[in-house]
Amino acid sequence: MSIGRLAALGSVTEPSGRPTIAFDLDGTLSDWEAAIRLAEPEHADRLLEVLDGRHPRDGGQMVDGAHYLLFVVGPEIWAEVLGAVDGADAASARFEAAFRAVAFAEVTAVLDQLADRFRLALVTNSPRAHTALADMGLTEHFDAVVEIPPDLRKPKPEGFWHAAEELGVEPADLVYVGDSYRCDVVAGLAAGVRPVWVDRWATTLPVPDGVVRITDLYALPAVLA
Repeated sequence: MSIGRLAALGSVTEPSGRPTIAFDLDGTLSDWEAAIRLAEPEHADRLLEVLDGRHPRDGGQMVDGAHYLLFVVGPEIWAEVLGAVDGADAASARFEAAFRAVAFAEVTAVLDQLADRFRLALVTNSPRAHTALADMGLTEHFDAVVEIPPDLRKPKPEGFWHAAEELGVEPADLVYVGDSYRCDVVAGLAAGVRPVWVDRWATTLPVPDGVVRITDLYALPAVLA
């Protein structure tokens, strides 16, 4: 998709008077690796090493499943690494601190640039969307928040359709900014939304037709200009 195609958003009429831009949370706005390093500076390298061992990176690049493992076996990993230090119960409690969301460096400034022209929405699989926004000091930056129900979660197209309905827009009029190739790019295209891929790892994955690829959010205002 060319920048010109996205610029056509200015012609989309919505109840708010502004076109809607929806963002993914983890890996797009929230830097979960930085959160781990902040919560456990002495043990972060080992925690990430164990996490990667359970779901290896693809050619050194982050893969979608690694973050999901934090939801599934995170306390177990913390107990494995930190249990010898503090005991399993204390390690499991310390795991919760690593879920305190930390924003990527550019997020606040970019959202500030977009706020006057666009209605900003958060659309995520995470059940912790409001908590994460509060952690990052971003609650007031968003006009709407949609936590996709478990049975509809990305990469199911129904998740995007649910979000579009909640936001009062057609899927074809929804620009979706996300980092996951599988859940945000491929699934977004299948659902008929307009993906902007935040490829922070500068992977060699092919950019599908209809997708704009950027490597951080600093580039987003120009894409939407």
